[in-house]
Amino acid sequence: MSAIGAKCHAAEPHRRRNLPFQSTIAFGRGCRPFMRGSNPDVDACLGFQKACIRSGGFRGMRSLAATTRVDFSRGKNMAAVTDLATLLATMDPVLQEGEFAFCTLSEEALAACQPLRPLGLFREAEGVTVILPVEVALERGFAIGTPLRWITLNVHSALEAVGLTAAFATALTQEGISANVVAGYYHDHIFMPAADAPRAIKALKALSAGT
Repeated sequence: MSAIGAKCHAAEPHRRRNLPFQSTIAFGRGCRPFMRGSNPDVDACLGFQKACIRSGGFRGMRSLAATTRVDFSRGKNMAAVTDLATLLATMDPVLQEGEFAFCTLSEEALAACQPLRPLGLFREAEGVTVILPVEVALERGFAIGTPLRWITLNVHSALEAVGLTAAFATALTQEGISANVVAGYYHDHIFMPAADAPRAIKALKALSAGT
């Protein structure tokens, strides 16, 4: 966030979701603007404050923060879906272009090969997992396993939504398809062996159409 924009305190979510394409924050304890201007971060922050005031000051802020996410990348609130039937009916699975690989690196190796710009990154005790296009992984000399395809569920699923992952994992299991799931702030993303991608997208669309 810009230093001239707003000083914000973020709530710790129950589950962290990381998606490299967006810059987002969930408010839990308020937001104090330093300067008003054309910066969309400032406008989003001020808008959230006004909504909190209308909802009853600090108490309203706490209750509103539980259900509101401010998207600074677009300067507007995004409605997340929690109802399972709606999630399934509006999943809108899309098969992304390209093949991807899950690679593991040490912290030292990761630092040495910057800039890397992975699609996803997660730190585990044993090493850093990075998700990369296959061609990038091979170019860097990283060991890769089976090339994977990437399906995005375009429905904006809420962090607290229950049952969506179980439903699509069951549908894919019935087809004998492995599902490696990455939860982003807005969407769920599924990686499966490249050869299984056509059957996976067919199974997910059938699941959505049958609800």
